[in-house]
Amino acid sequence: MSKKTANGAQAYADGQETPDLWLNLVASPLTMTNALQADGFIVADTSYIWKVDLRGCSQVRLTGIVKTVSNSANSPKIQLRYSPSYTTTVASYLIMGASSVEFSLFTGAADGDSGWINLVPGAQINSCYLGLFNIGGDGAADPVVNNVVAHFR
Repeated sequence: MSKKTANGAQAYADGQETPDLWLNLVASPLTMTNALQADGFIVADTSYIWKVDLRGCSQVRLTGIVKTVSNSANSPKIQLRYSPSYTTTVASYLIMGASSVEFSLFTGAADGDSGWINLVPGAQINSCYLGLFNIGGDGAADPVVNNVVAHFR
């Protein structure tokens, strides 16, 4: 974590601790039409992959706004996983924290937040590939998310 002392809207002028890295993963409303039942890339799109350097980071947090919740009985979630190499194979992406880095899309959840989670050592590498996944859909509900951000410190 870094101490920021610069001026401006993005800086913490009081020297508060701030995340060292954040990635905007979904910047505008994204409808997950007929959200997947099986684990898969969000909206079944393998372009939701990012290459990042996570050396020096020890924690991750996933946040977002759930604009339209899902009433699926399968407890649908958005989940962030990692792979040490580029791949579009879902099974190659691993849980990146001491617990799963995810937030719920289920009825009643509007402010998605995984909380800070310790990264596993395998994710604390240069050239770490991150994948954004949709898990637990029912193949019928159409949840909508916005402003999904991964924070690292």
